[in-house]
Amino acid sequence: MIIAFESIVRKYNNRGVGFIYLPGEHQNNSKVGQQVQVSIESKNSKVIFFSRLRKTHKIGIYIPAEIASYNKLLNQLATITITEVDGFFAKVSDDGIIYIPQQKAQELKLKQNEIILIEGIVDSINHNRLCQVKIREKQNTTEYFCTFNKEFGKKEGIFSIKSIVSRNKQETKNMVLNIIKDFNYASLDKNKIVAFHGKRVPITINLNIHLKEIAYFLGCYFSDGTKKGNSWGICASTPEQARYFLQRHNFIIENPILKMELTYTDPLDEDSEKLKEKLSEYWLEKANVNVPKERIWIYKTETKDAQNRNKYGALSIREHRQLVLLYYNKLLNCLIEEIIKNENKELALDFLCGVLEGDGAPSAKARGHVVIATNEKEAQILQEVFKVANFRHRGYDEEENRWYLRIGSLELIRNMPYLKDKLFQYYPKRRKLLQERLANTGCAQFLLKGTKTSNTVIGKLKENGILEGDNELTKFGKEVQASLREFMERV
Repeated sequence: MIIAFESIVRKYNNRGVGFIYLPGEHQNNSKVGQQVQVSIESKNSKVIFFSRLRKTHKIGIYIPAEIASYNKLLNQLATITITEVDGFFAKVSDDGIIYIPQQKAQELKLKQNEIILIEGIVDSINHNRLCQVKIREKQNTTEYFCTFNKEFGKKEGIFSIKSIVSRNKQETKNMVLNIIKDFNYASLDKNKIVAFHGKRVPITINLNIHLKEIAYFLGCYFSDGTKKGNSWGICASTPEQARYFLQRHNFIIENPILKMELTYTDPLDEDSEKLKEKLSEYWLEKANVNVPKERIWIYKTETKDAQNRNKYGALSIREHRQLVLLYYNKLLNCLIEEIIKNENKELALDFLCGVLEGDGAPSAKARGHVVIATNEKEAQILQEVFKVANFRHRGYDEEENRWYLRIGSLELIRNMPYLKDKLFQYYPKRRKLLQERLANTGCAQFLLKGTKTSNTVIGKLKENGILEGDNELTKFGKEVQASLREFMERV
């Protein structure tokens, strides 16, 4: 509907509000409450604004006082163009809220917490948002509103409800749907859902994931991730880890909103700005990660050769949406429960390899064992997982809430058929260090070079089914030997 006509802008009240009546031929086919765009062109000015058709004796439109007075429209003859709006006009509040016209909400039979897709045209740009409907009863009316985007606070726009997506909610059995059953969610398609929880920013989740696909990654997150607070995060020590973490996170969360930070310890007292530029270029080239220079933190030190220092710093990957954190913790709990309750050895081994990726370290120069540093609570969980994996280890605490779990070289070698491709998979520096230290153990030298070794080692190899009574390799022993050789040759 487009109506163009000439009319006097009448004074409606003493506060400066104006009113324009629609021509008589449009009175019967015009609907009170209809959202319209209004153009008023007089000899003084031309203004465009949004309004609703109202009725005061006859149907027309109010001219707000600030528009009528500022543009000197009252009692002036003007050319009026009224265009029907497909949607509704709204002003975004400071906290991102828009109000849905009661007539439209009731027409669609909107209910509390239903999830809707809203299209908004703000600053002449289309924006789509998934929002939760909120309903508030007042003395004389019912208000319908939702949080659109606080970035548009105080801006005006045209909005339309494109679909009520929560009415497509899936009822099929699914691991993801089961672990987010206390969330408010709706299916976007057969592969993804949008999830809300309280007042938190919503997230879009991949529906088709399986624990086997993410067990290693969740092990990394268990050891090197942020599991408390208001934001999700994980720390990458190498570009290989960064690429892997980002790939897995993108697999779990649709369209993540990531922030990158880098911490670097500088023992050479380099020029900080040049150093930041070098570090930024390195991570962009090696991991395809853009770290803003203002988010690179340089810490000076007099210690030059710390063994645990990363040559190019440690990358922190963060999501400042608390719902991402809550969802990850649910995934982690689901995985650990599946491992322990159902004694799933394969998942246990994958998870432990991920934990080693994050927190494991070859800590003794003269031995080939690996140590996991953790806290008391997580040590208890890991020990349960170790049992399921049939992975022998020794746990001990050295200080308050600081626990260590040590895996001996023979245990690593015994499990090498499974570990060869997964041990420090994305941490070449630590893998190389472990290769060097394992190579010096009597067990590895015996298996790889036929070097004589102690009776103690021979006895242990027999106990573990690697050697037969005549000191010949068993079938399993040959598999262990081949796997160990393959691991040692990995670059």
